[in-house]
Amino acid sequence: MPSNPDIKTRVEVMSKNLRRGFQDFKEFQQLVEVVELKELSLRWLISISDSYLTHGTEKERAISGIISTFATIGARTLDTVTLNQPLENLQENHQNLYDGMISVNLNSCDTYQNYFERIDSVIRLEPFLYKLWREIKGRIQRNSKVFKKLDELHERGIYKLPIYSQWKGKHYEQL
Repeated sequence: MPSNPDIKTRVEVMSKNLRRGFQDFKEFQQLVEVVELKELSLRWLISISDSYLTHGTEKERAISGIISTFATIGARTLDTVTLNQPLENLQENHQNLYDGMISVNLNSCDTYQNYFERIDSVIRLEPFLYKLWREIKGRIQRNSKVFKKLDELHERGIYKLPIYSQWKGKHYEQL
């Protein structure tokens, strides 16, 4: 097997060539399924998911669509929307948004817990994509400004973690 920098370079080049129609997906798939995912940046992990979304089987496309959507839209939106509020507002009651939708109260709402449980149950059907999902989800959860804020508030005694959704326990590590 090539050295780590060679593998990273091959993943990047093959991913770009795949999008341009110059690369066979099966060859790309064989490479990424043996790569140590921890060695790739989040940007390239998402690119792998996007490649499955475009070129995989129907089941792989459906599953990688979930992964890519969460990684590119969901996590960034959560950080962007929540970071515009003072820390104390993370614990406020729900606010009406539009058309019957309400904001998520990160202190008492099980929306994210339920989301991860449901999504994990589907993604588990494809072992490589489940491995990819856990790596992407873990990176986002460890680096998301929102989740870091919640950890900080909890450590300072300002934010009480819901029993069913421990930010540093089951919610991240076991789901």
